[in-house]
Amino acid sequence: MATRFQQHLKLCATTIATDQNQINQAVRSVDASTVALANRLAERKKATDNFITHLQELDKLRDDVVHIQLLFEHLVPMIETINEILVPSERLPPLSLSRVLNRTPVSTSESSQQSTPKHASASGSSQLRSAPSAPSQDKSSHISPIEEVRVVDRRK
Repeated sequence: MATRFQQHLKLCATTIATDQNQINQAVRSVDASTVALANRLAERKKATDNFITHLQELDKLRDDVVHIQLLFEHLVPMIETINEILVPSERLPPLSLSRVLNRTPVSTSESSQQSTPKHASASGSSQLRSAPSAPSQDKSSHISPIEEVRVVDRRK
């Protein structure tokens, strides 16, 4: 009876040892899968962080371009006005910033319409060549003085 009991315990111990080996192998497999998954996650996080950095740089660059475009939109009318003041023979060629600026022309004379980017493309190149040499342009290119207004703050 004791030998039979001993054989039973030996069989149980062998079964338990086999199960423990299978469990250990499964744990190692899960550990390896977890490490591989963590590595892939770290690589993807690094790539995502890299993309975010590039997107932030692009966003800053876009803001800079928008700021420059606004500066051009503010500057072009002043340049056109200064160009109108010049004698027709000394005028600069019209600016061609239609790709940069999306604006409607604000003109005070025919010469201003020719130097405005959107009008320059719409009016044709023959008018642009003949306009500075026309003698009637001297009178129409004169800019009339503006009325000055003085504002007084009476709240003080």
